[in-house]
Amino acid sequence: MIIKPEAILEKTLMGILVIDAHGCIQYVNRLVKQMLNCEIPVGSSLQTIEPRITDEVFSCIKKGQKKHTFSIKKQEKTIEITVSLVQHDNVTKGALCFIRILEEIEAAAWELPNIKSMKLQFEAVLGHSYYGIYILDGLGTVLKVNDVGVDLIGVKKKEIIGINIRDLVKRGIIDKPLTPSIIKTKKPLIRPIYVKKSNKFIMSSGIPVLDKNGNIKFVVVIEHDMTIVKQLRTQLEQANQIAETIKSELSERNLLMLKSNEIVADSPSMKQVLSILLKLSKMDVSNILIVGESGTGKGYLSRFIHENGNRKNRPFISINCAALPEMLLEAELFGYEKGAFTGASDAGKAGMFELANQGTIF
Repeated sequence: MIIKPEAILEKTLMGILVIDAHGCIQYVNRLVKQMLNCEIPVGSSLQTIEPRITDEVFSCIKKGQKKHTFSIKKQEKTIEITVSLVQHDNVTKGALCFIRILEEIEAAAWELPNIKSMKLQFEAVLGHSYYGIYILDGLGTVLKVNDVGVDLIGVKKKEIIGINIRDLVKRGIIDKPLTPSIIKTKKPLIRPIYVKKSNKFIMSSGIPVLDKNGNIKFVVVIEHDMTIVKQLRTQLEQANQIAETIKSELSERNLLMLKSNEIVADSPSMKQVLSILLKLSKMDVSNILIVGESGTGKGYLSRFIHENGNRKNRPFISINCAALPEMLLEAELFGYEKGAFTGASDAGKAGMFELANQGTIF
């Protein structure tokens, strides 16, 4: 049994339309009639049935474009038509039109095992991320956004899908979107934005996805709430301040309760002196003047400051200036090189200030 070509074309899963060089229909299978939702008699003019297809076919014939793919909208469906010119001896005799519905192709593609797995992975990333994720086209129109993303700006998903991100500024939701700058520069960008509606500070980072011609295909934006981070930082700073205060108070109490430092202080005025000196030691003050009569404990107080400060592991040098001859004062304080004066040591001598370097000198 011989199967006719027409019988095969009737059973194919693609719409097939054949026209001659004048636009008259030579063959059409049943799928084309279903896709275009009309009767298409053989021998009729395609111009009277679907002028958009006719215009594209004649444009191909005029340009000598042997193959061309385009799409049209028909009753909320996207119909893709691939035109292939039929030529003989470099003369165009007509054209073959292969017709498909894109939505059906996409639906079938999603059922392929690899594509199905990729879709599940993609949805898992969007749905279970702690960050807000946006996917926008090259004009800034929102294609996808996860629940975290819409929660951050306080809108519903249906209110943002399909709109341009610039509209969020016009609606008073955010102060300045990130995507327009990325589209303009074609470079990644990180910048904080302020959400007026929810009074939140968001750190937003975006990256462009380019096609082979260097044009922006998509923009991917990831956002996270800096308000929580800011609150945690404030709480941490407050906790550190409280800890330092408690530490300081405990230190003062321990020291003033005479557990160390060889200082006995019972009177309120003396305890106040020790409290002030303790605070000064923690501040690492560079010079402190202690006055008092001989034997009142100025040396003990200076050592108290040293042992409770940041320099406690460095030298503590105490000098009795009254016991130093006037002529040797400079040499003792600042030292001298060998042979600096008669009677000077052959090796020279380090001065008190040098010995007390990074420590305390009293």
